[in-house]
Amino acid sequence: MAHEIDWAMYWLAGIIFAWGLVYMSGQGRHSYFGFLVAGVGLAMLLLPAWQGQQLLRFIPLAMYLALGIVFASSLLPGRIPLITRFASLMRQGQMPPAIVRYTRRVTLLWVLFFCGMAAATLWLALYGSFQQWSLFVNVISYFLMAAVFLLEFMYRRWYLGSLVDYSFSEFVRGLLRMDYARLFRTR
Repeated sequence: MAHEIDWAMYWLAGIIFAWGLVYMSGQGRHSYFGFLVAGVGLAMLLLPAWQGQQLLRFIPLAMYLALGIVFASSLLPGRIPLITRFASLMRQGQMPPAIVRYTRRVTLLWVLFFCGMAAATLWLALYGSFQQWSLFVNVISYFLMAAVFLLEFMYRRWYLGSLVDYSFSEFVRGLLRMDYARLFRTR
């Protein structure tokens, strides 16, 4: 099993390194993000496999921090909160002030959620067993995310009342049909 994890780690490192190179080639040689990604991939390739396996524990942490940063940066002055952008696209731009205020708070909720998940993941990566860490990042975290998603929808229906004129299934279908490129072009 450990040998398989070693190879998986090297494949992951190679993919990260290649992604950084491809990003740099598309963005020009002054792409700091591409250099960073390629550097991380190269560092992972050069590490002994047992250290690379330890790095695997920090990948979910990096994902939670990245998501937290994306949501938090949309709360900066002059920007449109990410959940407000979702709502605006789903409502074809018809945004009553109550929904704008609510979606700003929900964006903050997701920032706090991702920060909490990052903290739990970091703690388990440093102090928990591999089994505890794995159970949390591969099972529990997904249930928690789904619970927050569903509970927020139920609260939204109660709090906003008649402004929420769609079912949960219609909401999910709207999310699946959304033009995500357009979502991230909006500031």
